[in-house]
Amino acid sequence: MEVMAMCLAASLKGYARAVLTDLDAESRRSYPLLVEALSRRFSPFHQTEIFRVQLKSHIRKKEKSLPQLAQEVRRLARRAYPSAPPQQLGLLSRDHFLDALDDTDLRLGVYQMRPGTLEEALKVALEIEAFYTAEK
Repeated sequence: MEVMAMCLAASLKGYARAVLTDLDAESRRSYPLLVEALSRRFSPFHQTEIFRVQLKSHIRKKEKSLPQLAQEVRRLARRAYPSAPPQQLGLLSRDHFLDALDDTDLRLGVYQMRPGTLEEALKVALEIEAFYTAEK
């Protein structure tokens, strides 16, 4: 195990090496303790709260397209809720996508169509936005 820990420690770079320097000498020689320390730092399960806050506060910027927004929301939802079943993750993504829409009329229009999935919400939002653009 000590050889494995030494090989792992020797291969670390950047932020991972910083984790190594924070450990005491005994922990650096223990493969399980080294893996545990790296997991605490880099595992998505330990960062879910950060992703939840990012997801909750995510708002569409003017230069961002609706498909880009949907993709970002989908990615953040997967990271914020890594153990959620796919159906629940889809509903969370849809709800956060609707909350992230910056245009009140667009958001209301999409809500009124009662989309069941993020993809349906995106489709409706694109149609409404195209209509608004054509009307200008």
